[in-house]
Amino acid sequence: MLLWAAAWTACGEAPPPTTPPAAPADETIPTSLLALGYGGEAKDVRAPGVTIRTARAGSEVLLTTDGAERCLAFDRSGKIIWSQKVPGRNRVEYFAPLPDGGILALSTDEGVTRLNPAGQVLWQANCSAHHELCPTDGGAFLTATHTTRTYCGRRVRFDEVLRIDSSGQKSLLLDLFEIRAQIIPLTAESPLDRDASGPTTAVYDRFHLNSIQVLPESDAHTPDGRFAPGNLLLCLRNANLVLVVNPETSQVLWHLVGVDLDRPHGARMNGAGELSIFDNGWHRGRSRVLLLNILTGEVLRIEDGGDQPFFTRTRGFAQQLGQKRLLVTLSEQGRVLEFDGEGNLAYEWNTPLHSQGARSALYRVMAAPPDFPPN
Repeated sequence: MLLWAAAWTACGEAPPPTTPPAAPADETIPTSLLALGYGGEAKDVRAPGVTIRTARAGSEVLLTTDGAERCLAFDRSGKIIWSQKVPGRNRVEYFAPLPDGGILALSTDEGVTRLNPAGQVLWQANCSAHHELCPTDGGAFLTATHTTRTYCGRRVRFDEVLRIDSSGQKSLLLDLFEIRAQIIPLTAESPLDRDASGPTTAVYDRFHLNSIQVLPESDAHTPDGRFAPGNLLLCLRNANLVLVVNPETSQVLWHLVGVDLDRPHGARMNGAGELSIFDNGWHRGRSRVLLLNILTGEVLRIEDGGDQPFFTRTRGFAQQLGQKRLLVTLSEQGRVLEFDGEGNLAYEWNTPLHSQGARSALYRVMAAPPDFPPN
């Protein structure tokens, strides 16, 4: 372990090479650490449409994108009831409704676009945005971005948290490269923290930040100040790590222990101090949703489909809804499931979208707020 610690502390940043050299034959980094593309074709062959809808299913409108240029709203019968094209973008992954009826749309590695209710572009913030749009103070949003650095002799992405204010102005809030000395000891050893055996053209992803939440007021705050409103809850897929960081001091305050995560996504804490995580199960071959008490680490619920298991190796998300329901996105399958409070499958929808092949993968499907889409 001391040798490993010496390796990562010695690995800093160097200017990227002008011409990346060829990859050597002995470079043996797991493919799970490669910088992944986003979007793509669904890998499932189920018939499109709503296939299960029980009386226990919710009635919320569902929001997603076509993975290309459109933001969409579906009713629970699977009918598109609202659609908005994002001009000048072709990798639209996720969007957030705004109080005035407009939207904020994230296009992967292209940037963030603010549209008014009529669909007109108010501003576009160009950046390497990916995965997340998280509301914060003053009408601003946080998103994840990344920078490729030369690290231990390899080209490696490190993530940042970028703040975009209501007028589209960008400012850096948190740089995970700068706090790597706090994060790396919390995780299992990674071969990316050892010097490369030779030059390589591959681009790797050290942490793979995939969700950001500004912590809300919660029952966890009073007994434990680490969970104070305004601190950031982050999920790092390639580190199998969920942690809380103070954005003002860049200090890691807490990380989840005692749970065997396998390439997780989408950490969220609710007002009761309950933490939900979509745990992909990259190596298990079976995904699950975990619900935990963030103060004690007690596992309150595991939803894995029982005798009808579900799986998406990459991406995926779980949203906590009223009556203890869970809305689950199986990204690679282009599939959405809703489980009721007792763990019964109450709803299933298989996307009919085909902007990226016979059927498009889904990044994240979310229940809309009650006033969206506007009439």
